[in-house]
Amino acid sequence: MTEQLPKQITDRLQAILRRVRRIQIYRGILGLLTISLAALLVIMAADFFFAPLSRLIRWALFGGLILVMLGSVWKLFLKPLSKKIQLLQVARWLEVRHPEIQERVSTAMELAGTSGAGISANLLEELIKEAEIDVKEINPSVEVHNRKVRAWIWPSVALMATFLLLLLVWPDQVRRLFI
Repeated sequence: MTEQLPKQITDRLQAILRRVRRIQIYRGILGLLTISLAALLVIMAADFFFAPLSRLIRWALFGGLILVMLGSVWKLFLKPLSKKIQLLQVARWLEVRHPEIQERVSTAMELAGTSGAGISANLLEELIKEAEIDVKEINPSVEVHNRKVRAWIWPSVALMATFLLLLLVWPDQVRRLFI
């Protein structure tokens, strides 16, 4: 579909797609870290307050930790990253956010992919030129915000600080509870 499109259009759309994927990865890493640390601290607190726990309960808590981590990997990594995002979808998303583009980019992409049946070559060339001008002004870092990444930063920092503080205050107990 994108064989006839200028490199400038496809490069800009691919830059937006790369930014989306990068944000999905960062969000997944921070989310997994936050959820894992929270679950680990809950297990350590249960072990501390209800000690001595039986071996069966400790194994059940460990199994719960593994299930939580696997569920987080699925929800935050595998599920978002397995969804195929095509450049045409990115173009349509841009056109919704920017009505002034007037669907020139997606139309140019769709018409460039057809075999020329009933399409004026001059009209297609003009449409592609206009689409080039439209995408030239698009900045991927402005279009794709990192709000979803920032939402996970403070909880993960707070949980890491809590874990480190506990390690500094009660190093022997934390080491025992961690093992």
